[in-house]
Amino acid sequence: MFEEDTLFLGAFFGSATGNAKCGGYARIPGDSILRTFGKDAYEDGFMQGEQYQFRVYNPKRGCYMLVSFQDSYTFGNSFYLDDSLLSVAPAKIFYPQTVSCRSKQDLIPVSNNNLYTWFSSTPYGLAMDSVTGTINTRNSKPGIYEVNITTESCLVNDKFAITITNGNEIFYSKDTTFCGPVQIGTYLYAKSYYWNTGDSVPFINVTKSGDFILEIEDTSGCFLKDTISINVINSNSNLLGEDTVVCSGSFTLNAPEGYTYEWNTKSKERSIVVNNSGAYWVTAEKQGCFFEDSIYIKLKEPVQFDLGGDTILLCRSPFILNGPPGYLYQWNTGETSESIQVDKSGRYSLHLIDEDGCNSNDSINVDFSKATDGPEINLGSDTIICALSSFTINAGKSGVEYTWNTGETGDFIEVQSSGLYTVSVKGQNGCLTFDSIAVEFRDGFAAGNISVDINNPPCSEEITLKVIPVSLHGTYPYTYELIKDGLIVSNSSDGIFNNIHEGIYHYEIRDAQGCKALKTNDIISVKKNEPCPEKVLAFTGAYQPSYFIGFPGTTKIYDMSGILIKTILTPAEWDGTGNNGEIVPMGDYIIVSGENQRIIVTVIK
Repeated sequence: MFEEDTLFLGAFFGSATGNAKCGGYARIPGDSILRTFGKDAYEDGFMQGEQYQFRVYNPKRGCYMLVSFQDSYTFGNSFYLDDSLLSVAPAKIFYPQTVSCRSKQDLIPVSNNNLYTWFSSTPYGLAMDSVTGTINTRNSKPGIYEVNITTESCLVNDKFAITITNGNEIFYSKDTTFCGPVQIGTYLYAKSYYWNTGDSVPFINVTKSGDFILEIEDTSGCFLKDTISINVINSNSNLLGEDTVVCSGSFTLNAPEGYTYEWNTKSKERSIVVNNSGAYWVTAEKQGCFFEDSIYIKLKEPVQFDLGGDTILLCRSPFILNGPPGYLYQWNTGETSESIQVDKSGRYSLHLIDEDGCNSNDSINVDFSKATDGPEINLGSDTIICALSSFTINAGKSGVEYTWNTGETGDFIEVQSSGLYTVSVKGQNGCLTFDSIAVEFRDGFAAGNISVDINNPPCSEEITLKVIPVSLHGTYPYTYELIKDGLIVSNSSDGIFNNIHEGIYHYEIRDAQGCKALKTNDIISVKKNEPCPEKVLAFTGAYQPSYFIGFPGTTKIYDMSGILIKTILTPAEWDGTGNNGEIVPMGDYIIVSGENQRIIVTVIK
């Protein structure tokens, strides 16, 4: 048995904490200074070239502590531990700072030994590394924590109180209810702002209820974090909806759920029944927030109309169904007019919509199975009348009674003005047949910018006249008439008249309806050219390179088709070239100077 205060000195291989490999030990009673018994006490069994730790072991406490660390012991050499090496200095681990705000600065413990150490803390929330003891203050929750430090030697087993502060409160007011959108934030000046909404500004606008967290870094580098719960009671400016028309005699008006209510009708229920047109309003309260809205309700009974009773027709003539005037119409035939004509058996229905969107329906059965035909009449196609003062419309002789929309009762009428003419004809069986025709009287049609071109080549018996309109506003196709002495001497479909003789003419243009173009009474004078003189040979051989023209004035040279070749001032020589200096082909050419002086020359190359 060892004495209670006995200490043993052991040599451990390397820095491991296992059993001693070999070596001596000393039993030193009493004081904390370990003393050796002999110079060879620790020599036997050490391994050459290895490192050893010398530790003091206390059997009573069951722990040890590092005394010395010997590098590279040499085998065979005596090794002595003097008093200074064997001085027992207690191990020490501590935090130089135990109070900190949440910041970017870590709390790091200080140690005077290299023993294996374990760190733990209570309660949960301290962001601490269990091996190094480093505390991340920013990721730690504010609070007071107990940090336990345990080493491989029971000589160190301490507890520390670490305090993480949150600094000042960010929000001056806490959980709050607002009657509509609100701005929340802090007036604290900070380096940065971090909202859980993603915003990075001191104040944010809140339109919905929720928890809002703000973290700031103040000018001291401390991170402050605070939470506020906001309950937003958004004002509902459209509690009752838009003004509306109700197509019935009554209507149930509903306010939204979740409020208390007070109507202008004195009702305090969520819904009221409206029996009269007028304005209605409600005041709604929720968690101390008051909202108002109004609506105008127009009650309207459905449109009442009647297409008549079911009908059996004895005459096979169109049967007219009429809706009331002033609405939108949707017949089951697809038509959208106020009235329709039907000529087949079936059920016909009308869907009627008024200006407020209210609708009504009615239907009728029409039976043509026993119907017989009325008299056959045909007034013809719609007609345009030109250059006539009257027009006869004939309904034929198939009826026994005629009724025209002019009031006449004969089988034909004479009309002298434009309009739509309608007749109903009753047959022997009493059935009526209807027909109509549109008649339009016209003086003529407009024609703009008509020009007349007369092609009268020199020394030619063939004269061509061309009527050229820029625009015609009649009915295509058109006929051009050339008139002389009141008689039509030629017709043309394109306005070109060939082989015209000398004389005074005018023209007319008629369209497919027989109508005449207006303002076409232009007088056209066609003159025949003077007889051409006999030919003169020119440019014959190498001795005559040009032809002398002795007529004074402006002289024009044409080919025999009437095309102008050259214009020169005479008297002068003509060298047989055109206006552009080109040599003219061999042939006959007409030289015209003034009105009566003409020469035909033959150019021979």
